[in-house]
Amino acid sequence: MLWQFSRLSRLHGDGWGTAWFDPEAPREPGQRTYRSPRPAHSNPVFAQQTGTEPSRARIVHLRWPSPGLRVRSENTHPFYADAMSFAHNGSLMSPATVEQLLEPESVASLVGATDSERYFALVRQEFRRCGGDTVAAVARSVRMLRALFPIASLNALMLSSDELVVVHANSIKDAPTPEQLPTGGCTPPDHLDAYYLMRWRFTADGTLAVASSGLPDDGWAPFPDNSITRVDLSDLSVTAVDGFEPVLDLRPNLTAATPDPAAPPRATPSRRQ
Repeated sequence: MLWQFSRLSRLHGDGWGTAWFDPEAPREPGQRTYRSPRPAHSNPVFAQQTGTEPSRARIVHLRWPSPGLRVRSENTHPFYADAMSFAHNGSLMSPATVEQLLEPESVASLVGATDSERYFALVRQEFRRCGGDTVAAVARSVRMLRALFPIASLNALMLSSDELVVVHANSIKDAPTPEQLPTGGCTPPDHLDAYYLMRWRFTADGTLAVASSGLPDDGWAPFPDNSITRVDLSDLSVTAVDGFEPVLDLRPNLTAATPDPAAPPRATPSRRQ
């Protein structure tokens, strides 16, 4: 799978990053990160980190940035703060609007210029308000952002010391246009018709893998639309949380984005066993 991921970086080539739990780390919780603005396929650290470095859990992210965002280490996913790592696949076209949701303490924690880092700051802010309930914090954050960006993908992974939280929130987001993709039959799998689809599977060695589009689909199961899923790292049990709908009055001082009248209706949240 990793060589296929490396190959995908020829398109998603504006940097890559990883966050993982080092079983030999002397500190708690033992989470480490590496981020680079170089493409994964041309960076020897990619093969070292993803192929030989031991880990109990890991996020790997290939970057294809939103227009106008610079290719720099501080803008590269996954972001790390407060013993949590976070990667986002989507574009919230107004980072300043997301920042309006943040308290001064959260704004002060920002390092880069991306909308995704502000999404993560909002999740951590809600985490404090929810008394440390990660899933509740993610759900509140997604509801707020869905109200402001109704057709944006909010797909995300968040890794903490005991859980991986998967957000699959993209039911009406369009895929990239053909003009944005490579020609000559080299388009990665699903990039035209299921770009934001998130899937999961157990590999032969018992590893639980979660991925977006771009990899062969053999053996993968899709996550429910508009859902949050929690993976318990102690036993790899997977729990799907009820879907969510946008909440327009959580921040009454902000104006919700106007939905695209041509967009298809939002899918009904579902839950699968």
